[in-house]
Amino acid sequence: MNARPDGSLAPLIIPRRLAIALLAEAQRHEQGPVHGVIGARDGVPVSVSPGVAVPPAPGETAWAHYRSGTVGSEAKVGRQLLISLDTKGVLQLRCWDDGAVERELHIV
Repeated sequence: MNARPDGSLAPLIIPRRLAIALLAEAQRHEQGPVHGVIGARDGVPVSVSPGVAVPPAPGETAWAHYRSGTVGSEAKVGRQLLISLDTKGVLQLRCWDDGAVERELHIV
Protein backbone atom coordinates (compact mmCIF):
# COMPACT_ATOMS: atom_id res chain seq x y z
CA MET A 1 0.00 0.00 0.00
CA ASN A 2 1.31 3.42 -0.91
CA ALA A 3 1.89 5.45 2.24
CA ARG A 4 2.44 9.19 2.46
CA PRO A 5 5.23 10.64 4.65
CA ASP A 6 2.64 11.23 7.41
CA GLY A 7 1.73 7.53 7.36
CA SER A 8 -1.69 7.97 5.72
CA LEU A 9 -2.45 6.03 2.57
CA ALA A 10 -2.14 7.82 -0.76
CA PRO A 11 -5.32 7.91 -2.86
CA LEU A 12 -5.72 5.30 -5.55
CA ILE A 13 -5.89 6.60 -9.12
CA ILE A 14 -8.29 5.17 -11.69
CA PRO A 15 -8.37 6.49 -15.26
CA ARG A 16 -11.57 8.28 -16.28
CA ARG A 17 -12.15 5.88 -19.20
CA LEU A 18 -12.26 2.95 -16.75
CA ALA A 19 -14.64 4.81 -14.44
CA ILE A 20 -16.88 5.43 -17.48
CA ALA A 21 -16.70 1.71 -18.35
CA LEU A 22 -17.79 0.85 -14.79
CA LEU A 23 -20.65 3.36 -15.03
CA ALA A 24 -21.79 1.81 -18.34
CA GLU A 25 -21.62 -1.67 -16.80
CA ALA A 26 -23.71 -0.57 -13.81
CA GLN A 27 -26.25 1.14 -16.10
CA ARG A 28 -26.56 -1.95 -18.35
CA HIS A 29 -27.41 -4.08 -15.31
CA GLU A 30 -29.39 -1.55 -13.31
CA GLN A 31 -31.81 -4.22 -12.05
CA GLY A 32 -29.21 -6.78 -11.05
CA PRO A 33 -25.73 -7.14 -9.57
CA VAL A 34 -22.52 -6.84 -11.56
CA HIS A 35 -19.02 -8.11 -10.86
CA GLY A 36 -15.68 -8.40 -12.57
CA VAL A 37 -12.07 -7.42 -12.39
CA ILE A 38 -10.06 -4.30 -13.16
CA GLY A 39 -6.83 -5.42 -14.79
CA ALA A 40 -3.48 -3.68 -14.36
CA ARG A 41 -0.10 -3.56 -16.04
CA ASP A 42 2.82 -2.57 -13.80
CA GLY A 43 0.31 -1.64 -11.06
CA VAL A 44 -1.61 0.82 -13.27
CA PRO A 45 -5.29 0.00 -13.96
CA VAL A 46 -5.83 -0.51 -17.71
CA SER A 47 -8.94 -2.65 -18.31
CA VAL A 48 -12.40 -3.59 -17.05
CA SER A 49 -13.45 -7.23 -17.52
CA PRO A 50 -17.09 -7.88 -16.55
CA GLY A 51 -18.16 -11.23 -15.14
CA VAL A 52 -14.69 -12.69 -14.59
CA ALA A 53 -12.48 -13.31 -11.56
CA VAL A 54 -9.09 -12.87 -13.25
CA PRO A 55 -7.97 -10.49 -16.02
CA PRO A 56 -8.33 -12.25 -19.39
CA ALA A 57 -5.44 -10.38 -21.08
CA PRO A 58 -1.94 -11.88 -20.86
CA GLY A 59 0.44 -9.85 -18.71
CA GLU A 60 -2.32 -8.22 -16.64
CA THR A 61 -2.83 -8.66 -12.93
CA ALA A 62 -5.93 -7.90 -10.85
CA TRP A 63 -5.82 -4.27 -9.67
CA ALA A 64 -9.24 -4.68 -8.01
CA HIS A 65 -12.29 -6.91 -8.03
CA TYR A 66 -15.48 -4.91 -8.45
CA ARG A 67 -19.05 -5.73 -7.55
CA SER A 68 -22.40 -4.21 -6.86
CA GLY A 69 -24.74 -5.47 -4.17
CA THR A 70 -23.66 -8.66 -2.47
CA VAL A 71 -22.51 -10.63 -5.54
CA GLY A 72 -18.97 -11.86 -4.90
CA SER A 73 -18.96 -10.40 -1.40
CA GLU A 74 -17.40 -13.56 0.04
CA ALA A 75 -14.03 -12.71 -1.56
CA LYS A 76 -12.32 -10.30 0.83
CA VAL A 77 -8.72 -10.82 -0.30
CA GLY A 78 -7.10 -8.03 -2.28
CA ARG A 79 -8.61 -4.74 -3.36
CA GLN A 80 -12.42 -4.64 -3.55
CA LEU A 81 -14.38 -1.93 -5.37
CA LEU A 82 -18.08 -1.52 -4.62
CA ILE A 83 -19.98 0.24 -7.40
CA SER A 84 -23.50 1.63 -7.32
CA LEU A 85 -25.70 4.19 -9.03
CA ASP A 86 -27.56 6.78 -7.02
CA THR A 87 -31.11 7.76 -7.94
CA LYS A 88 -29.85 10.35 -10.45
CA GLY A 89 -27.59 7.88 -12.28
CA VAL A 90 -24.36 9.12 -10.69
CA LEU A 91 -21.69 6.46 -10.23
CA GLN A 92 -20.58 5.90 -6.66
CA LEU A 93 -17.36 4.01 -5.95
CA ARG A 94 -15.91 2.80 -2.64
CA CYS A 95 -12.74 0.79 -2.28
CA TRP A 96 -11.15 -1.41 0.38
CA ASP A 97 -7.78 -3.14 0.54
CA ASP A 98 -8.02 -6.68 1.89
CA GLY A 99 -11.59 -6.02 3.03
CA ALA A 100 -10.55 -3.83 5.95
CA VAL A 101 -8.85 -0.57 4.95
CA GLU A 102 -11.03 1.88 3.03
CA ARG A 103 -9.12 3.73 0.32
CA GLU A 104 -9.74 7.10 -1.30
CA LEU A 105 -10.21 6.97 -5.09
CA HIS A 106 -9.32 9.70 -7.58
CA ILE A 107 -10.62 9.60 -11.14
CA VAL A 108 -8.24 11.29 -13.58
